[in-house]
Amino acid sequence: DIDDTDGGGPENITLGQCEDNRLYRVGVHYFNDHGYGPAFATVSMFVDGVLRAQVANKRMPGTDSFWDVASISSNGAISIIDDTTPWW
Repeated sequence: DIDDTDGGGPENITLGQCEDNRLYRVGVHYFNDHGYGPAFATVSMFVDGVLRAQVANKRMPGTDSFWDVASISSNGAISIIDDTTPWW
């Protein structure tokens, strides 16, 4: 819904209707640090308008780092993954 291009945040992604028996992944790609280096990201996950999980202040090392945050099943169950890797 909202793509943050200046680093001030927030970004917002909404999935209106989930498909049955699907697993959805939530991730953050630190596309470009513009020379500023590490940043800290927070992801809040809502199901049917209710905050169900939040992972706060994850250190993103710099350009092209990727944070594999969580998976969300079509029934709304959330599993935190919390793994940061380089984006290749």
